[in-house]
Amino acid sequence: MSFKKFLIVVVALIVFFYVVLLIPRSYDNSYSGMLIRLGDSDVDYSESIKVELNGKLKKSIFLSKTFVGTLMFNGVNILNEYDDVSEIIIDMDEQDSPLGSGIMIYQHETPITKLDWPWIGNIIFADDMDSIVISVAENGGWTEESGLVIVAPADTRLDALDSFSTIFYQ
Repeated sequence: MSFKKFLIVVVALIVFFYVVLLIPRSYDNSYSGMLIRLGDSDVDYSESIKVELNGKLKKSIFLSKTFVGTLMFNGVNILNEYDDVSEIIIDMDEQDSPLGSGIMIYQHETPITKLDWPWIGNIIFADDMDSIVISVAENGGWTEESGLVIVAPADTRLDALDSFSTIFYQ
C-alpha cells in the first residue's frame, strides 16, 4: 500500500471515530433514592424519591459532556412550573471531577446570556452514571451543613448519608 493510500485510510478512520464520538446518545435512566436534609437540624427528614433523566448525552472532544433533556422527580417534570422552559441542561465538568459532575440550569426559550438561566442545583454522577447525588437549591443557595440532597440508589436515610459521603467527598 502506498503512503498516500495509507494516509487516506488513517484520516478516514480519524474522521469516522470523531463523528461517532460526537453523535448525541440517548440517555434514559431512572433511580430510586432518598431525599434527605443534611446536618443535625432535621435528622428525621427523609423521603423516598424516584429520579428520571431522559434526553440526550452529548460529548465533545475538547469540552465536557452535556445532558439535555428532562429531569423528573416522582414522575413530575421539575420544569413544569416554567411556561417557557422545555429542557434542563446539565454541563458536566469532567476535568475537575473524576466522577463527572454538573450544574443544573434551565434555559428560557429566548435567553440573552447564560446568566438568564437560573440554577436548580448541582448533580454528581458516580459509577458511570449509575449513582447520583443532587444538591437541591433552596432560595438560590445550598449548604452541605443543612442542605437538601437526593441520593440514589438508596433505600434508607443511612444508605443515603453513606453514599453522599462517598460520592460528594471523593
